[in-house]
Amino acid sequence: MALRTFCFAIVAFLLCGCAQMLGKPPLSPPAGAAILSCDTPACTVKVSVKCEAYVFCKIESQYDWIQVRRGNSPVITWEVDTPGYTFSDAGIAFATGSPFMCNPAEGRRRFMCNDRHEPGTYKYTITLIGFPFVWPKDPFVENQ
Repeated sequence: MALRTFCFAIVAFLLCGCAQMLGKPPLSPPAGAAILSCDTPACTVKVSVKCEAYVFCKIESQYDWIQVRRGNSPVITWEVDTPGYTFSDAGIAFATGSPFMCNPAEGRRRFMCNDRHEPGTYKYTITLIGFPFVWPKDPFVENQ
């Protein structure tokens, strides 16, 4: 009987975890998120790599959430400021059908995206190449 209860608990735990991964992006920035209010024709976001003990590295974006005001269709530029790292070919990637057109620049040290401004919240992925390896990061752009 205890084994059956234990197995049921494990299955319920896994289903709850998977249920949180599916769904829509959040409606607003999470508490404590660094927010860029992009209300000019051009906005810039610095991207860096932070390491602990040289092997535990992660991507850190200057802003976790970019809010683009109504009526603004900016060029958003991401810049890598950690030596030895560049953006991958798809360094800044939005889902197909999003209002963003992105291209690398300056030897993939920068990535520039034109925002055609369709209201909504869009998750994007930052992918860097360098050593030590870093996992991609998934922040958001909110077109208001």
